[in-house]
Amino acid sequence: MPSRNVYKKIKNIISEKFRGRCAFPNCKWPATNLHHTKRFSIVKRHLLEEIVPLCKIHHELAHAGLIKNEEGPPDKWELKNFEEAYTAKAAVDKAARAKRKMGIDKGIMGGTN
Repeated sequence: MPSRNVYKKIKNIISEKFRGRCAFPNCKWPATNLHHTKRFSIVKRHLLEEIVPLCKIHHELAHAGLIKNEEGPPDKWELKNFEEAYTAKAAVDKAARAKRKMGIDKGIMGGTN
């Protein structure tokens, strides 16, 4: 099983591209997490075009399924309204959190999801 840790070379490219800032449109906060727009728990890969830096707030919103067009380029992202909020991605994230809490998947921890 591939490691959840993003390769240093990819981290450096992303950091340079986004200048250490959150990729969400108009956010000026520093990035604190690398986010897989296609859930690592499903695809088990680290592709440069599927990883974006996010601040803590936007990372939590992404895992709550609240970012519209999340698999597209970040400049096209926007927050979902209430009716759009529930997604299959949010369900996957909830199940992965439950597994981690129970200690079933010890390789999922860290700020690289």
